[in-house]
Amino acid sequence: MNSEHDLSAIAKELIYKRRLVDADMLRKRLSELKVAEYLALNAVFEADREGVFGGRTYLKDLADELGFSMRKTSKTVAALRDKGLLLWEHDGDGTDGTYVLITEDGEEMIRRQNERFNEYCDRVVERFGKEDMIKLLHMLKELETCMSAELEETEDATDDE
Repeated sequence: MNSEHDLSAIAKELIYKRRLVDADMLRKRLSELKVAEYLALNAVFEADREGVFGGRTYLKDLADELGFSMRKTSKTVAALRDKGLLLWEHDGDGTDGTYVLITEDGEEMIRRQNERFNEYCDRVVERFGKEDMIKLLHMLKELETCMSAELEETEDATDDE
């Protein structure tokens, strides 16, 4: 194996393992919600706590924050509404935008899920070591910056052609 291939294999393995660990860890910690539901409910909860727009979270803003398509956002919000965790409303006749509000049950659910998730993370950091975790996070941020720069350079080169 040449060293260039070794580097590619290492990068692919890191991306693959990070995605699997993230998804698997979240699925196991979130016994009552799907990962997308948790992310959406938590975003709405945080927006409600900040008091922006009177606690309203507009669907478009939620989709942008989560990086979801509007279709996936709508599907996720509908599931949370059906579970009684969110209210889905609209301004005026609906053409001015639709938004969600978190219910008391939704607040209780996200607090419970966050508590379980935070306890898990605390144990992981304790086991791995706080200083090592900080170093790892700094290194991952540097890696993310390098990967983003490479993507931008590749896109710029493609646009020039």
